[in-house]
Amino acid sequence: MGVVCAFKGDVIHTFNKRQGALQNTQQFVHDRSNVLLLGDSLGDLDMADGVQGLRNILRIGYLNDKVEERREAYVRSYDIVLEKDETLDVPNAIINYHTAEKRDHATV
Repeated sequence: MGVVCAFKGDVIHTFNKRQGALQNTQQFVHDRSNVLLLGDSLGDLDMADGVQGLRNILRIGYLNDKVEERREAYVRSYDIVLEKDETLDVPNAIINYHTAEKRDHATV
């Protein structure tokens, strides 16, 4: 097993997600105005703040710890709350639905 000695470029972590995620976004965002935000804490809700041209945002919250205690705050804050679900099944289903819709219209 190897040992990591360094990282190339900036590292995005819990305390700089918003700041780090927005640097150099033009290379992969282009003229897109939709964001699918996935978070596992209430602090993740503002990760898309500052995205240029943002028109639509769907916030999916993963609630895996202290479910009863945090449920109400998550439901108030996120559009979709997934409890004890550590998969990407729901986000993937949403993406597949929308990309299939585009493919269907392109073949008409």
